[in-house]
Amino acid sequence: MAPSAIETVTQPIDQLTGDERARQLRKTAGDRPLDRFTYGPHPISGNQTDAVKQVRIPTFSNLLDERAFRKLHAAACIRWLGVNGYNNEGAGGHITVRDPIKPDHFWINPFCKSFKYMLPSDLCLVDEEGIVQPEGNMHAINPAGFAIHAAVHQARPDVIAAVHCHSLPTKAFSALGCKLEPINQDACRFYEDHAVYENFGGIVLAHEEGRRIANALGNNKAAILQNHGISDGGEECGCCDVSFWRDGSVY
Repeated sequence: MAPSAIETVTQPIDQLTGDERARQLRKTAGDRPLDRFTYGPHPISGNQTDAVKQVRIPTFSNLLDERAFRKLHAAACIRWLGVNGYNNEGAGGHITVRDPIKPDHFWINPFCKSFKYMLPSDLCLVDEEGIVQPEGNMHAINPAGFAIHAAVHQARPDVIAAVHCHSLPTKAFSALGCKLEPINQDACRFYEDHAVYENFGGIVLAHEEGRRIANALGNNKAAILQNHGISDGGEECGCCDVSFWRDGSVY
């Protein structure tokens, strides 16, 4: 069984509380320090002395447990996307998660199965050449999905998982060929951390096109694929959204 993702913690007295940190930032960077984004849990507000519980991504002593954990959460992610209309056009859309036992392999959803009904047992294990492996579901996969995700996973060893799906709003936005403006806290996640891929070459069946997309992504969270969709390293980005989980952290 996987270890609990709930961890009991206390805050050291010498660590800044949330309120103290906010006051310090206002003194040094003004009321809206847009250039000083951070990730992870905010310090506990107040001088917390009694232990409190926080959610943490668990660590594993058994790689088979970690594989099961990643597959379970990948399937849950796919279902959430389906329920919220991110794959409302049928076969387009693919989610991958790197295998902890074979890091050059990844798990991907089977071609043409509804996002809304995905199970961990439905996921296919595929190698860098696109060969479906017998450890998983022996089912056909989306070749375009493989081409994009294989290139991203090869170029970015820090990326644990990636999501690419088609939704009407993201496809419409990607046609503009512009970046997201940091006009709300969700969009701020991509502030100076996403790119626009302007040279979309059609359905991504060739590995070279996948490599160009990965190159456009660079070290960013996301890339908006103009006239296609969003390739996003965290949240939705444009025409085809792709989200990346780096080092086990979900952005």
